[in-house]
Amino acid sequence: MLAWDDKICTGDEFRLEIRLPNGNTLPLSGKALYRFDRRGIGVRFQNICQFEQDIIAHVIAVALDDEGVPLVVDPFSTLPTSADRHPTDKLSRNKKRQQEEILEEIMSLEF
Repeated sequence: MLAWDDKICTGDEFRLEIRLPNGNTLPLSGKALYRFDRRGIGVRFQNICQFEQDIIAHVIAVALDDEGVPLVVDPFSTLPTSADRHPTDKLSRNKKRQQEEILEEIMSLEF
């Protein structure tokens, strides 16, 4: 959960900034999908690229780890279909590993 404005209601569109581990912020646009009284809101990010999705997933994973929750979460994943259950080929795994290394390097940079 992130800090939010109590005035945001379900359906509202708004801007938010997520603080990254290196102290920088990631500005995003979102829409409130639901609201938990006195707890927070569920947000659908709008106009978000894959790189931003990767950063948000990393921030969530770090926060869960800091809280002692040993859980790997991909907040942008969809449930797999039977066609998706085939193992990925070696080239795809290498590309994903490269992307993760680049993301890790960027997350550790000071701006």
